[in-house]
Amino acid sequence: MSNILSVLDLEKTYGPRTLFRGLSFGLAGAEKVGLVGPNGAGKSSLLRLLAKIEQPDKGQVVWTRGLRVGYLPQNPLFSGKTIIEELIPADQLDDPMMQTKAEELISRLGLDTHELRRDQSVLELSGGQKKKVALARELIKEPDLLLLDEPTNHLDIESLMGLEEFLNEQHSLALLTVTHDRLFLQNVAQTIIDLDPRYKEGLLRVEGSYADYLEARELRLSGQLSQEASRSNDLRREMEWLRRGAKARQTKQKARQEATYALMDEVKELRNLNRKKNLDIKLAAGDTVPQKLIDAEGISKAYGERVLFKDLTLLVRRGSRIALLGQNGRGKTTLIRCLLGQEQVDSGKIRLADKLSVNYFEQNRNLLNPKLSLLKNLCAEGDYVHLQGQAVFAKSYLDRFHFRREQHDLALSHLSGGEQARLLIAKMMLNTAPVLVLDEPTNDLDIETLDILRDALIDYPGALLLVTHDRYFMEQVCDTLIAFPERDDLLPEETPGTIFRFESYLQWQNWKLERKELARQRLAAENKKIKAGLGKKVKLSFKEKSELEQMEAIIAKLEADLARHQEEMNLPEVLSDSTKILQLSEKMSELGTKIAQLYSRWEELEKKVSDN
Repeated sequence: MSNILSVLDLEKTYGPRTLFRGLSFGLAGAEKVGLVGPNGAGKSSLLRLLAKIEQPDKGQVVWTRGLRVGYLPQNPLFSGKTIIEELIPADQLDDPMMQTKAEELISRLGLDTHELRRDQSVLELSGGQKKKVALARELIKEPDLLLLDEPTNHLDIESLMGLEEFLNEQHSLALLTVTHDRLFLQNVAQTIIDLDPRYKEGLLRVEGSYADYLEARELRLSGQLSQEASRSNDLRREMEWLRRGAKARQTKQKARQEATYALMDEVKELRNLNRKKNLDIKLAAGDTVPQKLIDAEGISKAYGERVLFKDLTLLVRRGSRIALLGQNGRGKTTLIRCLLGQEQVDSGKIRLADKLSVNYFEQNRNLLNPKLSLLKNLCAEGDYVHLQGQAVFAKSYLDRFHFRREQHDLALSHLSGGEQARLLIAKMMLNTAPVLVLDEPTNDLDIETLDILRDALIDYPGALLLVTHDRYFMEQVCDTLIAFPERDDLLPEETPGTIFRFESYLQWQNWKLERKELARQRLAAENKKIKAGLGKKVKLSFKEKSELEQMEAIIAKLEADLARHQEEMNLPEVLSDSTKILQLSEKMSELGTKIAQLYSRWEELEKKVSDN
């Protein structure tokens, strides 16, 4: 298949730092590509170049004529418009086809829940809901190529699974996505491009799944290490020859000397390529960690009629690795606050270990001040930080987390999401506590850093409470999952607020599929029962006779109201008023639904009459 986009010898530099140079690759139509690489390699910058938002310093990007490109940034921007107004341009709000497309996307991406009002500003939505609106805003343009920058951030696991299913159904859409969610890559991507300065070409392209890429990367990097060792041995022999005092009087000897110097440059380049900078993350729990940290017995919490959890018993002990799993807004954060004594439960008892301290990693990053510099965020006063009882020079400590010295005085707002996440980890290491609470720690971190963080959490001697939508990370770190089910997951005998416990994400996933099948079977049985009931000869009650007699007049009135609204929609003063159009559209939709329901009821009553 021919390329719809070609990248030729691309280079991009910010200030004194070159992100990448000499990049060349192509994207074919309908190809699904995952773009991975370490933080700072320039993945987001590359997407902005491909989206025509920025210009390269060297090289070029060639797009096929008429190529439509959609671009979803990490942090999409919105005005105060409603969902519909964000999706449909102002001059097309009265276009029925655009309205139909918008409604389809709203339904497909799960934006049609009862919690969302049609007149609600997008600014009032959660991070995950905003991400869905931004995605719908690009999809309604019907792009040929969709560029996604960290699309999984802020999405709960249910939404993630829905997004994977949706993208896999788009057979004519080319996709290039930056994400560190390995399961998302495995389920969606057919090709992986690894943007990493450790490769001579600046990237490694692997046709196949994420698992295929891991194998190819290992072979490539081990091959470079073997090449470095071999060329280093060659250099050692040549240097010994030079030290023996060989004179460059003959042309042959002079050429050998020049070849030795070229070999020195080659070995130096290989060493730079193969140099691996790993973070050194170690999390301390204190000198003594009690066996029992948090003991919750039969606890319940509700807000009005909304029950978050009910009769939950949970023991958090030394070495516990507990993940909280559920859709956004279902009560995960509330449960953590209750367990830590920061919020009262409605019933039940919670006992905390004496003088219990907690170490936090918050996804909204309230612990960071965007107006202060990187250095001041770490160390507000003085030049030293205290790391597990030892004074450490703050600038040296930042070096351990791969911050360059020229970044130390930059305002935090100038740092990338991955760099801010690394700073939070650096601050977290300075605290010692037997309970560690991580709220979405995986957002913006590259895969190698995630692996280092995973190992640090496994070695951590205290207890971990984890909220994450990274299923691979959850599976590797935690041995207990506390799941908040959706209403459709519950059996008839199970009440809202029931909490389920699993040993792994895969176990939860299988349970979810089983519950889905049970729900389908229940619905089929109910429909069968209803159809059987309709076939029985039942006399009309007095109330039903009265209802049938008035039915025709009621429908006629509603149809007249619908026709009046349709005429009003075409008035010039209404066509220029997007708010009025939206109000009329909602009224017409309600009337259409009500009329359809009445016709269905009319048919049902007439059938009863005919059966008798």
